[in-house]
Amino acid sequence: MRLNLLSIPLRLVLLPALFAFCACSSQKTLTASAPVSAENTAENTSEWLSTNRVLIVFYEGGLGRRHLMKQVKKLNCSIIYDYHNFNAVALKVPEEASIDEVIARLRQTKGVLQVSRDHVYKLDAR
Repeated sequence: MRLNLLSIPLRLVLLPALFAFCACSSQKTLTASAPVSAENTAENTSEWLSTNRVLIVFYEGGLGRRHLMKQVKKLNCSIIYDYHNFNAVALKVPEEASIDEVIARLRQTKGVLQVSRDHVYKLDAR
């Protein structure tokens, strides 16, 4: 069996050229079909935040959960969802409680890493 030496360098040249050609494909630029009013978006966001009483709380593993659950009970919050993949819970703050005060008290709780309001990100304004 004879080895064709000319075909090997040709393959080595053509293969990277093929990869470069495939990597340089153009991408389609997407544009919005209708302009989104920043004013309208800001109004909807502030209205939603004023009615949103859900907090996402991240805590340390181990005793962090125990300290958090004691504080949740004291604050009369209810657990909406317990994230099993990571140490976090979604809490519903009661209507009679000040949301800012609850956030401050939760942030001071031993073992709590982060407290934030629930967010909704809209990618399309339709």
